[in-house]
Amino acid sequence: MKVLSANKIKLIRSTISYSTAFSICFGLIQDQITIRLCPEYFTIWHPNPLGIHNLTILALYWGVVATWWVGLILGILLSWIAVWGDKPLPYFAYIRKLLFATTLMSALSAILAGIIAASSNFIAPNWIMGEIARLPLETKRAFSMDLAIHTVAYDSAALLGILITVLLWRKRFKPKTRERTTNLQIETTRL
Repeated sequence: MKVLSANKIKLIRSTISYSTAFSICFGLIQDQITIRLCPEYFTIWHPNPLGIHNLTILALYWGVVATWWVGLILGILLSWIAVWGDKPLPYFAYIRKLLFATTLMSALSAILAGIIAASSNFIAPNWIMGEIARLPLETKRAFSMDLAIHTVAYDSAALLGILITVLLWRKRFKPKTRERTTNLQIETTRL
């Protein structure tokens, strides 16, 4: 079994740390906004295992709980791709840009979802709303907007996570255009 070099270990730590930190920061900011749009999304629809009554603290709690594991999983996957094999290691700056772009695009997607949900007066089905379905129409609309924001944020983050994983894989393992041309020339001359 090979021992990992110091550079590989540093790249693994940085990738996992940044991925987890970006996810948590995104969750903290998103939940601080959405708890103000519809407190019931957090106070009724989500469990409150710690009995938190302060909305800011409740949003901080869910901002971390709902996101840390996503960043950790993505960070582990990206770091594995970054250090696997004997190919040259990617620069961490490239991985950091991929993570930042994923976070930014997820945020923009969530904002757009919120705007569309609000402007279209979207109301989630009663079976999704549960107890919220018995509340006034404005609360249902606010809940539905929060639901749209969170759902699109999670879905876009998952899709973008897959995309950046593929991009990193291709950057590390796809032969450069020059290498492919050279290999084709060698094959042609052999014939």
